[in-house]
Amino acid sequence: AVVSVINRSVNKGAGDVDTLPITTDNAGPLSGTGSKALPRVSLRAVDQNIPVSYASQYNLAVQHEIARAGVLSLEYSASRGIHQYTISNINRQYYGNIFEGDDPNNSPGNALNYQYSNINYRAANGDSYYQSLNVRFEANNFANQGLQIVSNYTYSHSMDTLSSTFSQSGNNFNLGNLDPFNVSYDRGNSDYDARHRIALGAVYVPKFLELSQASPTVRTLAGGWTFAPIFSANSGTAFNIYDCTNGFYTCPRIVNAPGLKFRGNARQVAGVANTYNFIDLPTASANPYVDPIAGVSDMPTCNGSNCFLNPGLGRNQWYGPAFWNLDFGTYKNFRISEKFHMQFRGEFYNIFNHHNLYVNGGTADFSQVTSIQAAKGAPGGTSGPGDERRNVQLALRFEF
Repeated sequence: AVVSVINRSVNKGAGDVDTLPITTDNAGPLSGTGSKALPRVSLRAVDQNIPVSYASQYNLAVQHEIARAGVLSLEYSASRGIHQYTISNINRQYYGNIFEGDDPNNSPGNALNYQYSNINYRAANGDSYYQSLNVRFEANNFANQGLQIVSNYTYSHSMDTLSSTFSQSGNNFNLGNLDPFNVSYDRGNSDYDARHRIALGAVYVPKFLELSQASPTVRTLAGGWTFAPIFSANSGTAFNIYDCTNGFYTCPRIVNAPGLKFRGNARQVAGVANTYNFIDLPTASANPYVDPIAGVSDMPTCNGSNCFLNPGLGRNQWYGPAFWNLDFGTYKNFRISEKFHMQFRGEFYNIFNHHNLYVNGGTADFSQVTSIQAAKGAPGGTSGPGDERRNVQLALRFEF
């Protein structure tokens, strides 16, 4: 996309509103005599030739029956997203120095267009890539014991240049793409990328009483039960570590941190409930990245090894703690007559009252902390569901 640059004059600052004096007059800064220049405003611009976003999907599945025990399936699934919608601020300070060659000594912090402050530009510059292999096993009456099983294991990899248009993840330190003029810098693992996932669901209706000589009373009390567990687990999702030491508007991803681990080991923070140190950070670099023209670290113009373009320290290279959960349902059927039935239902969500750990994106600034932290149950400021307490639901159902 080509954005016209007009009205290039002396930069008055990056904010939407300049500093205003405090006054008791109802007219505010317009009271008295003289003149007051109206402050520059931000602009929301849309690419006039914005293309339609779309995705292509590919699937291939092979199934085979295993000696009447069940069906085994191998399933390949892939998706390619084209022209995914993006947003970027194309008028940050220093862009005039970087992209237009303005002298940083005479006019430091020049933007591209001084008619506006921030220009949030809507376009369709994103791409996404997803591939997965799923192994599925299904059985309707496993071993003739009234057991139904559905199990899945998925190995997958999701990559993109932007996981959500407005960077809603709590681990994004900037709006949209880091460099709006070269979105390929942001290509990396998706915010929601989780390589491994397993899901197991079952329905068990015991059949042993049907073959016994139990009395009708025993059959009534011990029979008619149904048990239905659902278990799910996945490896941790991807996240970023930033270095805001020299950040002005945005922060680049961490660059010069020898010895930094890519996976963590949770250790509870002494005296702080449900909070854990997850990845220890090495001592901050004495020479963090600074753009040679702007003097700040926002601009992705570095070509050496000491810059955030280092492929070993790219976007979403770290992974948070693993997740697991178990729900359980138990049901008891009572036959009152030929036409009337009653069922007692007990449903237990998160039956073990298990609280998973989630990375606190606010602690992912290398310049501010010594350890990336994770918290149980996703309290405020942490990406997660927010409440993982056990939930029990009891019901009595009458059928006629």
